[in-house]
Amino acid sequence: IMNYLYLGDCYDVLKHDIQDESVDLIYIDPPFNSKRNYNMFFDDDEIKTQRVAFEDTWTLKNIQYELEELNNLQSEKLYKLLMTYSDVAPHAFPYLTMMSLRIIELHRVLKDTGSFYLHCDPNMSHYLKTICDLVFGYKQLRNEIVWCYRRYTAKSNRFQRLHDIILFYGKSADSIFNTIIIPYKDKSGKADSHYKQDENGKWYRMQKRKGKEPYKVFLSEGVRAGDWWDISHINSSSKERLGYPTQKPKKLLERIVKASSKEGDVVLDGFCGCGT
Repeated sequence: IMNYLYLGDCYDVLKHDIQDESVDLIYIDPPFNSKRNYNMFFDDDEIKTQRVAFEDTWTLKNIQYELEELNNLQSEKLYKLLMTYSDVAPHAFPYLTMMSLRIIELHRVLKDTGSFYLHCDPNMSHYLKTICDLVFGYKQLRNEIVWCYRRYTAKSNRFQRLHDIILFYGKSADSIFNTIIIPYKDKSGKADSHYKQDENGKWYRMQKRKGKEPYKVFLSEGVRAGDWWDISHINSSSKERLGYPTQKPKKLLERIVKASSKEGDVVLDGFCGCGT
Protein backbone atom coordinates (compact mmCIF):
# COMPACT_ATOMS: atom_id res chain seq x y z
CA ILE A 1 0.00 0.00 0.00
CA MET A 2 3.03 2.30 -0.15
CA ASN A 3 2.48 5.53 -2.15
CA TYR A 4 -1.02 4.43 -3.11
CA LEU A 5 -4.11 6.54 -3.71
CA TYR A 6 -7.48 4.80 -3.45
CA LEU A 7 -10.62 6.29 -4.97
CA GLY A 8 -13.83 5.33 -3.20
CA ASP A 9 -15.73 5.37 0.07
CA CYS A 10 -13.06 5.01 2.75
CA TYR A 11 -15.12 2.38 4.59
CA ASP A 12 -15.24 0.11 1.53
CA VAL A 13 -11.54 0.64 0.79
CA LEU A 14 -10.53 -0.03 4.39
CA LYS A 15 -12.70 -3.13 4.60
CA HIS A 16 -11.61 -4.72 1.33
CA ASP A 17 -8.12 -3.39 0.57
CA ILE A 18 -6.28 -2.64 3.83
CA GLN A 19 -5.01 -5.53 5.94
CA ASP A 20 -5.24 -5.83 9.72
CA GLU A 21 -2.48 -4.01 11.62
CA SER A 22 -0.67 -2.86 8.47
CA VAL A 23 -0.52 0.91 9.10
CA ASP A 24 1.88 2.79 11.40
CA LEU A 25 0.18 6.19 11.55
CA ILE A 26 -3.31 7.42 10.69
CA TYR A 27 -4.33 11.05 10.26
CA ILE A 28 -7.86 11.89 9.18
CA ASP A 29 -9.44 15.23 8.37
CA PRO A 30 -13.04 14.11 7.84
CA PRO A 31 -16.07 16.32 7.22
CA PHE A 32 -16.99 18.33 10.34
CA ASN A 33 -20.82 18.00 10.14
CA SER A 34 -21.03 21.64 9.07
CA LYS A 35 -24.36 21.12 7.23
CA ARG A 36 -22.99 22.67 4.04
CA ASN A 37 -21.44 21.77 0.70
CA TYR A 38 -17.87 22.82 -0.14
CA ASN A 39 -17.03 24.06 -3.62
CA MET A 40 -13.80 24.16 -5.57
CA PHE A 41 -13.21 27.14 -7.84
CA PHE A 42 -11.20 26.85 -11.04
CA ASP A 43 -9.34 30.01 -12.04
CA ASP A 44 -7.91 28.66 -15.28
CA ASP A 45 -8.48 30.98 -18.25
CA GLU A 46 -10.40 28.23 -20.01
CA ILE A 47 -12.30 27.02 -16.93
CA LYS A 48 -14.33 29.70 -15.17
CA THR A 49 -16.52 27.45 -13.08
CA GLN A 50 -16.86 25.65 -9.78
CA ARG A 51 -17.95 22.22 -8.61
CA VAL A 52 -18.78 20.55 -5.30
CA ALA A 53 -15.63 19.24 -3.64
CA PHE A 54 -17.61 17.34 -1.00
CA GLU A 55 -20.92 17.40 0.81
CA ASP A 56 -21.01 17.70 4.60
CA THR A 57 -24.66 16.98 5.22
CA TRP A 58 -25.71 13.78 6.99
CA THR A 59 -29.27 12.55 7.45
CA LEU A 60 -31.03 9.49 8.82
CA LYS A 61 -31.70 8.40 5.26
CA ASN A 62 -28.09 8.20 4.16
CA ILE A 63 -26.77 6.32 7.21
CA GLN A 64 -29.12 3.32 7.27
CA TYR A 65 -26.39 1.09 5.86
CA GLU A 66 -23.95 2.21 8.57
CA LEU A 67 -26.47 1.41 11.32
CA GLU A 68 -26.98 -2.09 9.93
CA GLU A 69 -23.22 -2.64 9.71
CA LEU A 70 -22.71 -1.50 13.31
CA ASN A 71 -25.37 -3.95 14.42
CA ASN A 72 -23.65 -6.75 12.52
CA LEU A 73 -20.32 -5.91 14.17
CA GLN A 74 -21.96 -6.47 17.56
CA SER A 75 -20.43 -3.30 18.95
CA GLU A 76 -23.03 -3.19 21.71
CA LYS A 77 -21.69 -0.29 23.79
CA LEU A 78 -21.02 1.88 20.75
CA TYR A 79 -24.46 1.14 19.34
CA LYS A 80 -26.04 2.00 22.70
CA LEU A 81 -24.10 5.30 22.79
CA LEU A 82 -25.27 6.20 19.29
CA MET A 83 -28.88 5.41 20.15
CA THR A 84 -28.57 7.78 23.10
CA TYR A 85 -27.24 10.47 20.77
CA SER A 86 -30.16 9.85 18.40
CA ASP A 87 -32.40 11.00 21.24
CA VAL A 88 -30.37 13.75 22.97
CA ALA A 89 -28.32 15.04 20.02
CA PRO A 90 -30.25 14.26 16.82
CA HIS A 91 -28.29 16.95 14.92
CA ALA A 92 -25.09 14.93 15.48
CA PHE A 93 -26.42 11.37 15.36
CA PRO A 94 -26.22 10.65 11.58
CA TYR A 95 -22.71 12.11 11.33
CA LEU A 96 -21.48 10.20 14.40
CA THR A 97 -22.91 6.96 13.02
CA MET A 98 -21.01 7.47 9.76
CA MET A 99 -17.81 8.23 11.66
CA SER A 100 -18.15 5.34 14.14
CA LEU A 101 -18.12 2.65 11.49
CA ARG A 102 -15.01 4.14 9.88
CA ILE A 103 -13.15 4.66 13.17
CA ILE A 104 -13.67 0.95 13.95
CA GLU A 105 -12.07 0.03 10.61
CA LEU A 106 -9.22 2.50 11.11
CA HIS A 107 -8.52 0.97 14.51
CA ARG A 108 -8.42 -2.50 12.90
CA VAL A 109 -5.78 -1.58 10.29
CA LEU A 110 -3.54 0.28 12.77
CA LYS A 111 -0.50 -1.54 14.13
CA ASP A 112 -0.16 -2.08 17.87
CA THR A 113 2.64 0.51 17.86
CA GLY A 114 0.59 2.93 15.75
CA SER A 115 -1.03 6.30 16.44
CA PHE A 116 -4.31 7.88 15.36
CA TYR A 117 -4.96 11.61 14.86
CA LEU A 118 -8.52 12.82 14.27
CA HIS A 119 -8.83 16.41 13.04
CA CYS A 120 -12.15 18.06 13.90
CA ASP A 121 -13.59 21.29 15.28
CA PRO A 122 -15.17 22.21 18.64
CA ASN A 123 -18.69 21.51 17.30
CA MET A 124 -18.11 17.74 17.09
CA SER A 125 -14.88 17.09 19.00
CA HIS A 126 -16.55 16.26 22.32
CA TYR A 127 -18.93 13.80 20.61
CA LEU A 128 -16.13 12.19 18.58
CA LYS A 129 -14.00 11.79 21.70
CA THR A 130 -16.66 9.55 23.29
CA ILE A 131 -16.64 7.39 20.13
CA CYS A 132 -12.83 7.13 20.13
CA ASP A 133 -12.77 6.40 23.87
CA LEU A 134 -14.93 3.33 23.25
CA VAL A 135 -13.04 2.11 20.17
CA PHE A 136 -9.46 2.80 21.36
CA GLY A 137 -10.03 2.83 25.11
CA TYR A 138 -10.16 6.07 27.09
CA LYS A 139 -6.71 5.44 28.59
CA GLN A 140 -5.19 5.55 25.09
CA LEU A 141 -5.96 9.25 24.65
CA ARG A 142 -2.56 10.95 24.45
CA ASN A 143 -3.63 14.55 23.84
CA GLU A 144 -6.41 16.85 22.84
CA ILE A 145 -4.32 19.11 20.58
CA VAL A 146 -5.48 22.66 19.92
CA TRP A 147 -4.36 24.03 16.55
CA CYS A 148 -4.52 27.83 16.77
CA TYR A 149 -4.32 30.20 13.82
CA ARG A 150 -5.13 33.75 12.80
CA ARG A 151 -7.57 34.76 10.09
CA TYR A 152 -10.15 37.45 9.39
CA THR A 153 -13.71 36.59 10.41
CA ALA A 154 -16.94 38.50 10.10
CA LYS A 155 -18.12 40.62 13.02
CA SER A 156 -20.56 38.72 15.24
CA ASN A 157 -21.86 38.41 18.81
CA ARG A 158 -19.12 35.97 19.86
CA PHE A 159 -15.34 35.72 20.11
CA GLN A 160 -13.60 34.82 16.86
CA ARG A 161 -13.36 31.09 16.21
CA LEU A 162 -9.65 30.56 15.64
CA HIS A 163 -8.81 26.97 16.46
CA ASP A 164 -9.39 23.34 15.49
CA ILE A 165 -9.12 20.23 17.66
CA ILE A 166 -6.96 17.18 16.91
CA LEU A 167 -7.63 14.09 19.04
CA PHE A 168 -4.46 12.00 19.40
CA TYR A 169 -4.76 8.32 20.43
CA GLY A 170 -2.22 5.52 20.66
CA LYS A 171 -3.21 1.98 19.74
CA SER A 172 -1.36 0.74 22.84
CA ALA A 173 1.13 1.82 25.48
CA ASP A 174 3.88 0.94 22.97
CA SER A 175 2.81 3.46 20.34
CA ILE A 176 5.74 5.28 18.72
CA PHE A 177 6.35 8.85 19.84
CA ASN A 178 9.26 11.11 18.93
CA THR A 179 9.72 14.28 20.98
CA ILE A 180 9.26 17.42 18.89
CA ILE A 181 11.48 20.38 19.79
CA ILE A 182 10.28 23.91 18.99
CA PRO A 183 13.14 26.41 18.54
CA TYR A 184 12.98 29.47 20.74
CA LYS A 185 12.67 32.77 18.96
CA ASP A 186 15.98 34.59 18.75
CA LYS A 187 15.21 37.05 21.57
CA SER A 188 13.02 34.81 23.73
CA GLY A 189 13.78 35.17 27.42
CA LYS A 190 16.75 37.49 27.06
CA ALA A 191 14.92 40.33 28.77
CA ASP A 192 13.74 37.93 31.50
CA SER A 193 15.68 38.22 34.77
CA HIS A 194 15.71 34.40 35.02
CA TYR A 195 18.05 34.14 32.03
CA LYS A 196 21.80 34.62 32.15
CA GLN A 197 24.71 34.16 29.76
CA ASP A 198 27.41 31.55 30.25
CA GLU A 199 31.11 32.01 29.45
CA ASN A 200 30.38 31.30 25.77
CA GLY A 201 27.60 33.87 25.52
CA LYS A 202 24.79 31.27 25.43
CA TRP A 203 21.56 32.24 27.19
CA TYR A 204 20.26 29.85 29.84
CA ARG A 205 18.09 29.58 32.94
CA MET A 206 18.23 27.18 35.88
CA GLN A 207 15.52 24.51 36.04
CA LYS A 208 14.67 23.34 39.54
CA ARG A 209 13.85 19.69 40.33
CA LYS A 210 12.31 18.41 43.54
CA GLY A 211 14.92 16.59 45.57
CA LYS A 212 17.58 16.99 42.87
CA GLU A 213 20.16 19.51 41.79
CA PRO A 214 18.91 22.19 39.33
CA TYR A 215 20.22 22.08 35.79
CA LYS A 216 20.75 24.55 32.94
CA VAL A 217 18.17 24.95 30.18
CA PHE A 218 19.60 26.73 27.13
CA LEU A 219 17.50 28.87 24.82
CA SER A 220 19.32 27.43 21.81
CA GLU A 221 18.05 23.94 22.66
CA GLY A 222 14.42 24.90 22.19
CA VAL A 223 11.44 23.56 24.11
CA ARG A 224 9.34 20.41 23.88
CA ALA A 225 6.17 20.92 21.84
CA GLY A 226 3.00 21.12 23.90
CA ASP A 227 -0.62 20.44 22.97
CA TRP A 228 -1.18 24.04 21.78
CA TRP A 229 0.09 24.46 18.20
CA ASP A 230 0.48 27.93 16.73
CA ILE A 231 0.79 27.13 13.01
CA SER A 232 -0.34 29.54 10.30
CA HIS A 233 -3.64 28.88 8.53
CA ILE A 234 -3.69 28.72 4.73
CA ASN A 235 -5.13 32.05 3.65
CA SER A 236 -5.79 33.62 0.26
CA SER A 237 -2.18 34.81 -0.09
CA SER A 238 -0.51 31.57 1.02
CA LYS A 239 1.98 30.07 -1.45
CA GLU A 240 0.65 26.60 -0.58
CA ARG A 241 -2.91 27.46 -1.52
CA LEU A 242 -4.35 25.09 -4.13
CA GLY A 243 -8.00 26.11 -4.01
CA TYR A 244 -9.20 23.10 -2.03
CA PRO A 245 -11.73 24.50 0.49
CA THR A 246 -10.45 22.71 3.61
CA GLN A 247 -6.73 22.56 2.81
CA LYS A 248 -4.41 22.27 5.82
CA PRO A 249 -0.80 23.57 5.98
CA LYS A 250 2.14 21.24 5.38
CA LYS A 251 3.73 22.23 8.71
CA LEU A 252 0.73 20.80 10.57
CA LEU A 253 0.98 17.42 8.85
CA GLU A 254 4.77 17.44 9.08
CA ARG A 255 4.65 17.74 12.87
CA ILE A 256 2.26 14.79 13.15
CA VAL A 257 4.30 12.58 10.83
CA LYS A 258 7.57 13.41 12.62
CA ALA A 259 6.07 12.84 16.08
CA SER A 260 4.43 9.48 15.45
CA SER A 261 6.34 7.65 12.73
CA LYS A 262 9.81 6.83 11.50
CA GLU A 263 11.29 6.67 8.03
CA GLY A 264 9.78 3.87 5.95
CA ASP A 265 6.54 3.67 7.96
CA VAL A 266 3.11 3.48 6.35
CA VAL A 267 0.99 6.60 6.89
CA LEU A 268 -2.71 6.53 6.02
CA ASP A 269 -5.00 9.51 5.38
CA GLY A 270 -8.45 7.94 5.33
CA PHE A 271 -10.39 10.96 4.02
CA CYS A 272 -7.90 13.19 2.16
CA GLY A 273 -9.84 16.12 3.61
CA CYS A 274 -6.69 18.13 4.28
CA GLY A 275 -6.14 18.62 0.53
CA THR A 276 -2.37 18.53 1.12
